[in-house]
Amino acid sequence: MEILPNKQQEYEKSAADEHLYETFKKIGSLQAYEYLNGNLEYRGEQKRQFIAGKIQNPNLDYPEIDSDELNQIEFELVSMKKM
Repeated sequence: MEILPNKQQEYEKSAADEHLYETFKKIGSLQAYEYLNGNLEYRGEQKRQFIAGKIQNPNLDYPEIDSDELNQIEFELVSMKKM
């Protein structure tokens, strides 16, 4: 026989989930492709050198990535796991 939680427990769980969702939406909602733009001319040259066999690992630029911001987002997401 299944025991159903009382209404207070359901409400508390729902309120906690709502808070976590709102927090995640603020800090964890991003479109990764927005950070992958770079200098098309430079990338084209890297591609030509790679195809020609002059380099093995093209060095791509990611000027939109702020590593400090990403580290802060990661810290906050990990903190959410501990709630």
